[in-house]
Amino acid sequence: MADQPYTNTDDIPELHLWDFIGMVVQRLHLAVGVFVTIILLTLIYTWTRQPRFEATARILIERKSVDLTQVDSAFEPGSGSTFKDSEFIPTQLLLITSEPVLESVLSNEAILSHPHFANAE
Repeated sequence: MADQPYTNTDDIPELHLWDFIGMVVQRLHLAVGVFVTIILLTLIYTWTRQPRFEATARILIERKSVDLTQVDSAFEPGSGSTFKDSEFIPTQLLLITSEPVLESVLSNEAILSHPHFANAE
């Protein structure tokens, strides 16, 4: 008789909020155990991974273009063809490799710990 479906709506037991709370409380230790296990496994995985940092950079050196809509910029010194490219790029390279720029880059602790830069002065 227990396997037969309910034929009368009066036979269906009523479910209340406390019934659902009781089911959750009964299985609370299982839910907390699964949650803690997942957190611990995630932490172990994160702490044991070897960090990989990889970056590439390219430097593009361009001259300031002339804005023909502004009359003042058309007459700036060095904005025309009289500025020699043979002087511009070496000057920019000297600025990039200047001591203040190199010092600010080498002051970063992560760069000094990299094997490629371990012997940098």
